[in-house]
Amino acid sequence: MAEIEKVLLDRFYQEYWIFLILFILIALTTAAFIIFYPIKFNKMARRFKIAMPFVGLLLAVLCFFVGKLFLKYHDDYVFLATNTPIHVTGEVMGYSNVVSHDDLTVTKSWPIIYVSETDVQISLNIIHSEERLVVGQVYDFLYLPNTQIAEFVD
Repeated sequence: MAEIEKVLLDRFYQEYWIFLILFILIALTTAAFIIFYPIKFNKMARRFKIAMPFVGLLLAVLCFFVGKLFLKYHDDYVFLATNTPIHVTGEVMGYSNVVSHDDLTVTKSWPIIYVSETDVQISLNIIHSEERLVVGQVYDFLYLPNTQIAEFVD
C-alpha cells in the first residue's frame, strides 16, 4: 500500500506544481497587461485599441478559472499536511466521462465508485482506469478529497 500511496502523492505533487506555475504565469501576464495597457493605449493602432480590452478580459477569465482549479490542489496540499490519503472500498458503477476519438477508439475516465459504507457515489480521477477497472467489481482506492485524484490498491 505504501507504493500505491507514493504513486498517488507523486502524481498529485507533479500536478500541483504544474498548476501553481501555470497560475503564476497567467496572473503575472494579466497583471502586466493591466498595468501596461493604459500606458501604451495612446500609441496603439485603432484596431488594437478595440481588440485589447477583449484580450484583457480573456486573460482575467483564464486567470480566474486556473486559480479556481488550483485552489482544489491547494486544499489537498493542506489536507496532506495533517492527513494521509483516504482509503475506501467501493464498486465501480460506470464512468462519468466517455470520449470517442476520430479513429473510433473510446476512452473512459473518471470511474464512478459506489461506497456502500457511506452510501455515497464518488467520481475519481484515475489514469488509465478503463484498462484496469471492470464495471461491477469491488476495489480498494486511495484518493484525495478535493481533486479526486486516486489510485486503486491491487
